Order: sequence, then C-alpha cells, then structure tokens
Amino acid sequence: MRNIIIFLLVSLPLLGLGKGKGDLSGHWREVKRLGVDNKKIDFRDTIFFEFKPGNEYVWQKAHGFIYRGTFKIENGALDIGMRYFTIVEHKKNKRLVLKDQTGTFEFEPYTPTNQMVAGRAPEQYGPVNSINQMIGTWDKFKGTSANTQQSIDYTRTVKKVEIFSSPQNGKLGYIFAGRDGEGAPSWYVESFSNQTLYCNGKDRRQFKVLKAENNELIIEENGFTYFLRRFR
Repeated sequence: MRNIIIFLLVSLPLLGLGKGKGDLSGHWREVKRLGVDNKKIDFRDTIFFEFKPGNEYVWQKAHGFIYRGTFKIENGALDIGMRYFTIVEHKKNKRLVLKDQTGTFEFEPYTPTNQMVAGRAPEQYGPVNSINQMIGTWDKFKGTSANTQQSIDYTRTVKKVEIFSSPQNGKLGYIFAGRDGEGAPSWYVESFSNQTLYCNGKDRRQFKVLKAENNELIIEENGFTYFLRRFR
C-alpha cells in the first residue's frame, strides 16, 4: 500500500505536464479538426494562430482575412473575444487542442512563410541591449493584461516613460503613472541591465523591455504590458 501511495505522489504531477494551459506564445497551425460528434472533418480553411507578447493574438484562416486582438486565459479557457475555447490540451512547443461549440481543433507549432500567412511577415523583436535605444519621451497608446481587471489603478498603470540622453542627478529617466501630473513622476530609473529597467521612487519596480525600435517601446511588468510611442 505504501508503495502505491508513493507511486501516485510521484506520477500525478507528471500526468499534469501534458495538459498545461499557461504560455501559448508562438505560431500555431491547425492540423486536425473534429466535429461536435468527434468525427474527423476534412478542411481547407486551415486556422493559423500567433500568440504575441502582451496577450495579443493574430488569427487567420488560409487565404482569409487577418484578425488581431487581445486574448485571456482563465479557468482553462482561451477567450479571444470573437470566440471562446476550452483548452483541452497544451504541450508547450508541441501540441495545442482547443474546443468550442462547433468542434475540436488540434494545432502544432510552425514557422510562418508568406505562403502560409499571405501578406504578413512574422514580427520579430530585436534584443534591447542599451538604454540609449530608449532615449526620448514615450507615451502609452495601449495596455494589456494577462488577467481580467475589475478596475484600473491609475496610481500604478504606466502612462509615460522618459529616458534621458545622459544621467541627471544620478537618474536615467522617469516613469509616470496615469494620475501623475506633468513634472511629477512617481518613479525614476536608477539602472538598466539584462533588458530590464530598475526603478525607484514611490516603491521599487522592474520593467522588462521587450522592444525599443521604430519609435515603439514595449515594456512588461507582472503580466501588464505597455505599448508606447515616441511622438515628440
């Protein structure tokens, strides 16, 4: 009996590994489709998914229109706004199975080509190795969250980032919250390393810098992603 209990304690976590419902990031291509009766369906309108930083997604059926939006994963379900799927299985970088009221859809990772996703090249973020790539004033034009928010805390959500061309009184820049007035930021940037802005002020914060090029800055903190543009 003792051996059986030990076996179960060891094996149960392993059994759950194949059905993880966490990070879906990357490109996925539909390879199998079942109807509501679980019978295989032949199809030509292959579904392509891309899950991007900041909980953004791109959806397209073969030779069809491209749809973009934000998604949420909660309680084992994927909500992309226009459709709602139960995540039946997710093996990271191997297999994804989704189900809704119309059927079941199995996906595998793939490398996109122009033939697969017409008219769209895959977006790639280059590494941000220097704070000099972020010099200037950046204003938020969009923000996303990994989880549903009942309310927005404007005392913490980022509205503007300012990075100096040279340190000022030991500060590399400022982070403004939604309720911060002009010239009254809640945080200052004290250092940058490993693609991360280390900030101090009202409290300590760390922002991972995902992109800083083509007048667009993307930073992330604890599931919140901020998209900013350099308008000035």
